[in-house]
Amino acid sequence: MNKQFKYFIFLLIICIIYSCEYEPVEIYQRKVNLNVNAPTIQILDMPLSGDTVYFYRDFYLNNQYYSPTFRFSSSDQKIRNIQFQIDSKNITTFTTGDTGVYGCYLYSLSNGVHNLISNIYTESGTGSIADKVGGEGYKFTREWTIIVNNDSIPPIKTSIINGFLKLSWPKYPTNNFSKFIFDKYYPWVYRYLSKPEFVDSAYVGEGGGYSISVMYNNNQWDYYTNNTIPSEIPKIKLDTVLGKNIITWNKCKYYSAVDTFELFLGDISEKNFIKITQDPNDTTAIYSTIPIGQSHVVTLIIIPKLNKNVFRSNMGYFASHPIDLP
Repeated sequence: MNKQFKYFIFLLIICIIYSCEYEPVEIYQRKVNLNVNAPTIQILDMPLSGDTVYFYRDFYLNNQYYSPTFRFSSSDQKIRNIQFQIDSKNITTFTTGDTGVYGCYLYSLSNGVHNLISNIYTESGTGSIADKVGGEGYKFTREWTIIVNNDSIPPIKTSIINGFLKLSWPKYPTNNFSKFIFDKYYPWVYRYLSKPEFVDSAYVGEGGGYSISVMYNNNQWDYYTNNTIPSEIPKIKLDTVLGKNIITWNKCKYYSAVDTFELFLGDISEKNFIKITQDPNDTTAIYSTIPIGQSHVVTLIIIPKLNKNVFRSNMGYFASHPIDLP
């Protein structure tokens, strides 16, 4: 009985083994396209124009990083991934889904020259299994040279041209420059400039502060430089010559911007003028005696030509330090 049972088991195993064998009828080969050309990659939106980009002064503003975003397009094969590198090291890369927009974070770069690389990976387009699982494809590389200078502040230089104050500063060293933003603190002047210079036709020597910012890529801006000019309003002095009391003052350097020089006693509202002149070369006034009870304080004020009526109505003139007469 035991022998018959073992023999039965043996036959059953043989049947099972032979029942699982199949003979191949053909070889499966996945259809692939070996005649595929590489796609054309276009950068539709790019915040960095040119092969060399300058980050001058603290371009990180208050966030301590800069995150440029790019929009890429492939003519045929789908973009699979993009990886950015700075100085041959991978950096954090982000994407906004299927929009083709990719970006990276540039954290506090040190002063000097850096190399930014974007590696763009696409499908191969052959349709092979390797293509489907990401084992083959095309790689495209785009490089930029980034020059960082966070230290120096280029000065605003001042000069005089035809009796006006001229301010000038170095060109912004980048090829993605759009315009300068000129800001005068008081009287407030705000201008967009294409050239690194400005003639302040309202400046009469009152002193004040100026700042320059830059706009690049048409919508991004950064602080650039500033300057504060001390007051240069002419000083008045008293001399007695041959029994005559003579008040003099030095000629205003910015005479072309001046409408009127007015020398008066006491408060200007009392209109006790000693002299009113529009001649910048006329810098002398002679007085005799001052009536009893009249203030002996003398002041020189300068009224600018630009918006002179506004200056008068708002008492926005520029005055010298007063002196006391004997």
